[in-house]
Amino acid sequence: MLQRGELTAVYVVQNGRFVLRPVRTGASLGKDVEVLAGLRPGDRVATDPVTAGLAGAVPAAQ
Repeated sequence: MLQRGELTAVYVVQNGRFVLRPVRTGASLGKDVEVLAGLRPGDRVATDPVTAGLAGAVPAAQ
């Protein structure tokens, strides 16, 4: 998860690349954060937003 001012976003895999997508979050439970809006069932979310945000970064094959 990435915080930039008031924007909360995550990198998701789209067409073999990482795309930054804004999300609305809810409660935090330890390291877990509830996502209320912005993701769809089956979305693959990057666990390391710094690496995902690098130019040319591509997701690992699943």
